[in-house]
Amino acid sequence: MGEYIYQAITMFWFAFIYQRKDCHYGGSRSSQQKQIANLEQQLEIQKKLTEIAEKSAEVEHIAYERQEELTDRAIKLAEVGRSKSNWGLQGLLSLAAFAFGFLVGR
Repeated sequence: MGEYIYQAITMFWFAFIYQRKDCHYGGSRSSQQKQIANLEQQLEIQKKLTEIAEKSAEVEHIAYERQEELTDRAIKLAEVGRSKSNWGLQGLLSLAAFAFGFLVGR
């Protein structure tokens, strides 16, 4: 993102230099105006690219924060949804079945 800002500042600086009246670069005035127009267009494009890069970074940051939240929620749901063992109840029922089978078998 810093690279885009640097490019935008550089383009703006070149456009400023070309617009100065005491600056005499080779070429006619109309070609200089065309160059200025091209630099201004490039500057606008760089501004839009910088805007897009900033929005993209913001969206990625929000997605990362959201991902952490969803992961934590999934872990909590997995812990709550996990079935708890009923070894005590199973042992009691097994003992009762054994006792009943023993009494019936006598």
